[in-house]
Amino acid sequence: MNINKSLYPRPDFIRQDINMLDGAWDFLMDDENTFEFGNDFPDLLFNETILVPYCYQSEASGIQRKEYCPVVWYRRIVPIDELSGRTLLLHFGAVDWACKVWVNGFYIGSHIGGNTPFVMNITHAVQENSENTILIKVEDYLDPQKSQGKQSCVGEPFGCWYTPTTGIWQSVWLEYAGSVPLQRIKATPDVSNHAAKIEVWIDTSLPTKVSLICTSENEWLGSQNILCTNGYGSCVFAFPDRDIRKDALLWFPHNPRLIDVEITVDGCVPDSVIAYFGLRQISIQNGVILLNGRPLYQRLILDQGYWPSTLMTPPSLKALEYDIDIAIQMGFNGARKHQKIEDPRYYYLADKKGFLLWGELPSSYTFNDTSMDYLVQEMRAFIERDYNHPSIIAWVPMNESWGIGRVIDNSRCQMFCKSLFYLIKAIDGTRFISANDGWEQPGESDICAIHDYSLFAEHGEKYEHLDQLIDTYAEHRMLFAKGESYKRQPILITEFGGIAFDDNSAENWGYYGKVKDADAFCERLASALKVFKTNRRIVGFCYTQLTDIMQETNGLLDANHIPKLEIERYKKLFSFTPV
Repeated sequence: MNINKSLYPRPDFIRQDINMLDGAWDFLMDDENTFEFGNDFPDLLFNETILVPYCYQSEASGIQRKEYCPVVWYRRIVPIDELSGRTLLLHFGAVDWACKVWVNGFYIGSHIGGNTPFVMNITHAVQENSENTILIKVEDYLDPQKSQGKQSCVGEPFGCWYTPTTGIWQSVWLEYAGSVPLQRIKATPDVSNHAAKIEVWIDTSLPTKVSLICTSENEWLGSQNILCTNGYGSCVFAFPDRDIRKDALLWFPHNPRLIDVEITVDGCVPDSVIAYFGLRQISIQNGVILLNGRPLYQRLILDQGYWPSTLMTPPSLKALEYDIDIAIQMGFNGARKHQKIEDPRYYYLADKKGFLLWGELPSSYTFNDTSMDYLVQEMRAFIERDYNHPSIIAWVPMNESWGIGRVIDNSRCQMFCKSLFYLIKAIDGTRFISANDGWEQPGESDICAIHDYSLFAEHGEKYEHLDQLIDTYAEHRMLFAKGESYKRQPILITEFGGIAFDDNSAENWGYYGKVKDADAFCERLASALKVFKTNRRIVGFCYTQLTDIMQETNGLLDANHIPKLEIERYKKLFSFTPV
């Protein structure tokens, strides 16, 4: 399939007939939540223009206001072609937080959740061969119940929390689909049998034929027809087994082979979608994480995905690719995308380059029934969107007890953390899960994930007594919650480092003070890395962090993503595998 996937907003789910709506929109900041759509909503109220998909707090939006505004409005007039029996779908990559949509005065629907995509069928509301008005209302209150990750819940940056993001912050686009649109495809690899199960969901309950063709690098791998009933159908593709070349079709970092799937849904107007997946298996054996049956040592970089002029929104495809490429050049084989669900193109680039990723749910900052509902909703939508990406090998639903602050001894917090683990396992059994990354973990976690910013030469000896450390603490929090215990899971140090250079600023910070120059940085880092080189029970690490972000200046790159040291110095430090 000769198509440039990176040109599409969802490279793993492509309809070729699209109309991108990124660009200039009319904009209104409604501080008092004065308006609701109706006849009394005059045009003159739209007195500003915003550049979508950048939030109003960012420089790139053209507005760049940091003051808190809980309600904003967007409007765009869009030409619509003749549909000729097709379905018109309006896609939003992510809108923070609660969103309502009208088209030509017709209320279309709403969505809650600031990190995950949603799609609306607007066929019934549009005027063909004419201009149509799309109106959007977004509410984004300072609410710690929300899944908001590193966005400050007090309206301004502090500590390791940053400028909030309000409104549209990922792409918006129209898709011309068939009369029966494909809603979702889920490809589950079965490496042991050199096969994959393909499941599809379509927008009808009537019996409908769906055709699938699998190819890889222009090699035909098979085709099948399935009958979908009640909106669902499935089949199994058994791929050719070439004996000694049987690994050729598998996805590895050194051989990131992707398998394309072309799906056609029967209808008055057929619907056609191009998707892909990777044939790979993640498993655990005797404290070791395996990729396709081979031991996998992870050298990860913690990446929060911020840019000075665009905040959470990537400034370009090239910027996303640059971050992956420079991480690889520095000696890392993957990233823990921290407290953020990234632009879908990032995951495609990682798939294509063989770059390992951990998918982490942005945290809430309080614990009650509402926060639990929001977190479950966002986690399920996250997995549904990104299930087919082979580069994602882990899910992290909780980080450092954020949002479950009393999990150390509170049974409700513990039960919720465990329930997320089991829910994710039920939805996706192909990846490992770090249930509460860093400390106060439940026994129900596939790994033991340790955060330790005190890991310097003078403290490294504690890892010589690893069993004792695991039963207690590494830095300042117990590694397992009360009543929970280590169950021989693989051990990874999933946050350490955070070393900042001294810039004579009291506001900018790193962990445990700052270093004076490059030599001091390398000396301090090398002393910490000795632990990983000599202890085979530690099967990977994640260094904090890729870039400086606002007041947090502990990145290997500065806030503009420019390396602070020569790339080769970083590579010499990080590109090792324990012997």
